[in-house]
Amino acid sequence: KPFWRKLLILFSGIGMNIAVAIVLFSFAFGIGFETPRAATEPGAMISDSSIVISQVLADSPAAQAGIQPGDVLERYGDSSAARIEDVQAFLSKDPASEVEVQLRRLSGESYTIRVTPQEIQRDDQTFIGIGVGMEEVVEARYPWYQSFWLGSRLTVVMIGQIFVSLGDLLKTIFTTGTVTQDLAGPVGIAVMTKRVAELGFVYLIQFAALLSVNLAIFNFLPIPALDGGRMAFAVIEKIQGKPVSQRIEAAIHSAGFMMLLLLILLVTWKDIAQLSS
Repeated sequence: KPFWRKLLILFSGIGMNIAVAIVLFSFAFGIGFETPRAATEPGAMISDSSIVISQVLADSPAAQAGIQPGDVLERYGDSSAARIEDVQAFLSKDPASEVEVQLRRLSGESYTIRVTPQEIQRDDQTFIGIGVGMEEVVEARYPWYQSFWLGSRLTVVMIGQIFVSLGDLLKTIFTTGTVTQDLAGPVGIAVMTKRVAELGFVYLIQFAALLSVNLAIFNFLPIPALDGGRMAFAVIEKIQGKPVSQRIEAAIHSAGFMMLLLLILLVTWKDIAQLSS
């Protein structure tokens, strides 16, 4: 086959993974999901605003009381949590008094605690509070035409980020001989899928899109036995003007396949060890 047709055929699977990611991300933007208000785009249809704990300072009253990042602030004192400014003003009004705070976990379980605000040193500044960072999170969805643009843009951003992560991963493997904790195999992906599914359908859609982008990038790498490796051989054939020996090419692809199996075994062993610990 002509050179351009070989590349087109070999790229088709990678292109389909990218197309699936765009469709899934676009679908997620269209049905709506929770996001910080500051991260919403013009044209977003916003609903269901809430205040979410984004950070808990170590050894702060909040940390000692058991507040965790991701908890939703429902009430403070006798007031419902509506604006971050109101909560901060309330905590600073009478720092010596104990306050009652009602929160909700990601699992949906509500709990109430009593804490006393304190002076907290942070970045050479003194704050009066319970030691949490807060951000307003809203339910945002977009019209279909904007959803497609946002889904396409997010896919491109994810491709760039994954390339950077893969570079760091390969550097770690070749310099230290160890596998980073950020790398997951089939077992780790199954565990993460279960956790994401518990958050809701839209998060599962986004996770599936992320996996599809990962598959596209991994297949594009010039590793023997993958589409990227076969593309590399097609380029070599084009440069030298004659086909590469089929025996040599088959041997290289077989060796690459064995290396991939070894990597899968190594990562799976790591995933199982983490589950057991």
